[in-house]
Amino acid sequence: MDFEQYPESAIRPAASGTNTKPSSLVDEFPQFKPVSSNQPVVKPILPSGVQPDIQMSAVPDMQVQTPVAEESAISVALPSKFVFYPFQDLFVGSPKARHLAKFAKAHAERSLRITVEVISSLLSTTSPDMNGKSLAHMLTVPDFYFVMYFLRLNNYNKTQFTHKSRCRNPKHLKRVEEGELAAETLEIQELITGSRLETQDLTEIPTVDPSLLNGLKVKPAFMRDSIEWLEHPRIADPEVQFLGQLAMYVDGSHLPKDTMDARMLLVDNLDPDQIQLIRDYDRAMMAYGITEKINVRCKECGASMETTVNIDAHSFLPN
Repeated sequence: MDFEQYPESAIRPAASGTNTKPSSLVDEFPQFKPVSSNQPVVKPILPSGVQPDIQMSAVPDMQVQTPVAEESAISVALPSKFVFYPFQDLFVGSPKARHLAKFAKAHAERSLRITVEVISSLLSTTSPDMNGKSLAHMLTVPDFYFVMYFLRLNNYNKTQFTHKSRCRNPKHLKRVEEGELAAETLEIQELITGSRLETQDLTEIPTVDPSLLNGLKVKPAFMRDSIEWLEHPRIADPEVQFLGQLAMYVDGSHLPKDTMDARMLLVDNLDPDQIQLIRDYDRAMMAYGITEKINVRCKECGASMETTVNIDAHSFLPN
């Protein structure tokens, strides 16, 4: 997973009194309805160029427990269908002032750890084995951002977010390259007043034969892996950045101590083809989840284009 795909583009919001809360959130955003056995399954469009060594297996049917949660919490159907977790349901509560204070701290310190901790304090499950455990740390990256979108849509629909993007008009780019226009003219800032959400459920699970990776087993990258990598004391070192992105997808459960450093040692001797195989697995694993798209217009050249709203975990919610 390349964390550059989540640049800071949803910045501190401006209040707006024009938007009104929909009468029913789940009616407007059906992707947040609880899992139902009669819901249609959408076949995902997997990334092109994935090596044939990436095998895809069907997602097993998961039993959904009867919701037993506090009245204020809402059950959400994760895009992964819970196949990677030891729990089979998830409830999201509403943030209070104490949570918003933590989000403000996460924004000021640019801390993914604090953001995940706050989100985790809002999550619950009916699984008794999960009592006292941090559920957000156990989520995959696509599922975690799905929960964040749920929180934003359910609690902050009177808030406008500013989306940053760049003009892709070839004529505009050429004028900048030739020095006719300043590079700053390519920058676009747009208030997100209306957007399109697209949710892709996981319908196939990518797997890799361990014999192709010197016996290493791959696994999804969970939020705890992301935090451990980003908080590595040598994260500024390009070697740690490179090896850590691979190590997040390596199963280190057999190690005496499953740490980022220990898993980086496991991938240290992989050859280029094996590295590409892990990257293909990464791309296949990121093919599900939720995306938000908006239409923007360049003020300099007038070009209109569709762009994906890239989000940054610690500045995604108001603070």
